[in-house]
Amino acid sequence: MKTLSLAAITFLALSSAATAGQTIYDCKLKNNQKRYGWIPERMVLFVDDQKRNAEVIDDYINYYHKEPIPASIENLRNGRFRVQWKMDSMSVRAGTDVSATFRVSVSEKTGNAQMRVRIDGVADNRPSGQGPCKISKRK
Repeated sequence: MKTLSLAAITFLALSSAATAGQTIYDCKLKNNQKRYGWIPERMVLFVDDQKRNAEVIDDYINYYHKEPIPASIENLRNGRFRVQWKMDSMSVRAGTDVSATFRVSVSEKTGNAQMRVRIDGVADNRPSGQGPCKISKRK
């Protein structure tokens, strides 16, 4: 899969999804397990300040959907929130398709993000990663 350039993902994400009253989390993630490759290098979250709805885009979403997709959002303790989305029919080796659930928890204060991926049908494959997010607001 081609990696989307930082400039291209920023342009696509900000022009197509960002609206007034949103907080934007532009995250650079580091994969904890190099061999798995399920953690995107970059992810942008759009969190609606009023409704607490979320949209997300990363390299995988851009490849399959070409624009941000809706994600569920849940408030956690200590100023953190969790965003979750599912990608279905992702092509892997030899024409096999899999589904994967992506979960990201973010600290609203520090912007630190932690991602975990659960790949359906694979018992012991739990890719994870973390990294900082640049936080900006749209008024």
